[in-house]
Amino acid sequence: MKHKIAICVSGQTRQMNEDQNIQKFLEALQIFENEFEVDYYGHTWADQEDPDPIILNKFREYKKEDQSVIWDTITAPNNIVQRDDRHGWTYWFQTKESWMTDPEYRAILDGTSDTSYIDFAKERIYGTVGQIWSAHQSFNLLRDTLKKEQYKAVIRLRWDTSLQWNNGRLVTEEQIERFKQQLHDWIYSKNDFAQHNCCCLVSDQAHFRDWGLPFFNDFCFVFRPSDVNVIKNIIFGDIMKVFKNIFNMPHMQHLHQGHSLWAHYLIATLPDGKITPMLPNIFTASGAPYKSNKRWGIS
Repeated sequence: MKHKIAICVSGQTRQMNEDQNIQKFLEALQIFENEFEVDYYGHTWADQEDPDPIILNKFREYKKEDQSVIWDTITAPNNIVQRDDRHGWTYWFQTKESWMTDPEYRAILDGTSDTSYIDFAKERIYGTVGQIWSAHQSFNLLRDTLKKEQYKAVIRLRWDTSLQWNNGRLVTEEQIERFKQQLHDWIYSKNDFAQHNCCCLVSDQAHFRDWGLPFFNDFCFVFRPSDVNVIKNIIFGDIMKVFKNIFNMPHMQHLHQGHSLWAHYLIATLPDGKITPMLPNIFTASGAPYKSNKRWGIS
């Protein structure tokens, strides 16, 4: 009998419904389905397409919401971040000097653009925090089932996940087998994880340095659902408490973007630092994701 795991899929669905991308996503899911019984939980935004029924029908819970929930939450006068005098508007939104010579930005400032400044600011904030917000909402979907199902792991994936075959089939197949072995050993505290186990397993494409920002590849995160911090701060956690913890980190003047924000999210939710980068990097994006913030120098 296979043990159960939960897979939480989040973010933008993007071009996942193209035939080739559907098959790529199903191929990635097969890595887990061959080894475990899987319950799927998903979250995306209202402006995104629903996944194709062949994928969506796999899901135990699936939620869509408008990204305006982000704006409404962070601007609410009683939210826990805004009540702290240290945490003002600049933590969520920062301008760049280079924008001042950009005709599109100047038109927004001058009022001659169809885009208002407040809508411009909203889009930049959504682009910065949307992926973290969506992931956290997908984790929250486990609240009613976590205790009953006794999952061995909670795994976060992106909707555009596919296997990374560009290193050649032989190398990739070896990496896939090593990925499955590492996941198995982590779940059952064997081999590399026999003495020192961790509550979060991430890709080996990650780094912490004395200089520069931390980096985590965001295609796959694995959490131990019995860990007290995973339960309290991720599955049952309030997203605004997470952001408050991020803002309270030393030298944190504003939110960082992309992979660095993922690193800060994990550190903020798992304060004991039990995060281990020992999963082979076998996943990549299907297609070329469009990110509107890149137009403005925000990665």
